[in-house]
Amino acid sequence: MYDPDHRDAWCANESLVQYEPDETAKICAPWEKFCVTAVNTINKAFTSVSRGCGERCSELCESIGYGQDQVNCDDCCEEDLCNQNYSVQYYEVLMSRQYVSWSTPLPGEVEWNRKKNIKFPYSLAAFQKFPIIFMVFLQLFL
Repeated sequence: MYDPDHRDAWCANESLVQYEPDETAKICAPWEKFCVTAVNTINKAFTSVSRGCGERCSELCESIGYGQDQVNCDDCCEEDLCNQNYSVQYYEVLMSRQYVSWSTPLPGEVEWNRKKNIKFPYSLAAFQKFPIIFMVFLQLFL
């Protein structure tokens, strides 16, 4: 459904019909503190969006499947009706999380590694200047 009044001009909710929030809202249980939006793709094609309540939140994308690349990315928030985003840009940003670099730390990773005295070269800028160091690093750690 084309919606010229919407900021990105495309609707992309589950039924391609815009509903009033009171028609689709669900009251979450007291122990379900997260509103979750789960977006799925198969072979990089958008397949489904589901919204609901959750006890936990995983902001990492999960990739499964052999021969077909199925990816599920969750987005979580904690305010009432905060998971009603349905713009194409929102889905693109959410699904871009599946392409994180192994050299980019996850939220809280640097602090956790420091507490455990784990050293990791998060900045590989030096390796670009000194490729031989990068080759040695790869042989030592991979």
